[in-house]
Amino acid sequence: MNMKIAPTAGKVVYSGPHGNASCDTLHDTLSGALVDTETLLGTFPGGTTFDGVRFFNDALGAGTSIELGLRSVDDSTDMPGVLGTFDTATEGQKQQLLKPLYIKDNMKIIAKVKGGTASGEILATLDYRYTGIGDY
Repeated sequence: MNMKIAPTAGKVVYSGPHGNASCDTLHDTLSGALVDTETLLGTFPGGTTFDGVRFFNDALGAGTSIELGLRSVDDSTDMPGVLGTFDTATEGQKQQLLKPLYIKDNMKIIAKVKGGTASGEILATLDYRYTGIGDY
């Protein structure tokens, strides 16, 4: 029998006390945030792979949405909306599954208001794995 060996077959599987998967919840309360207002929700180190986002929100205002993206800490790389864009006109919860998204550099998590003035709470739970910097 022929067996093809995938590039990931030799990778180390990190297994901490809760396994390889981690999650972190980031949140803020917006108050009259204008279109294109950006909120820094947190920072993740290089060597992190994102797998998904669970997003929860109050009704922020008619026509509003939140664009969740990444930006390098030195502002040289900007990836708006890469973690998802979420309709926030009504209260809700959404899930965004991601093709594994590896970041080599330290990145800021940025929430950007789109579509209208936004007021209320936003909460993003990010599913991720930290495997360190190296070939992915």
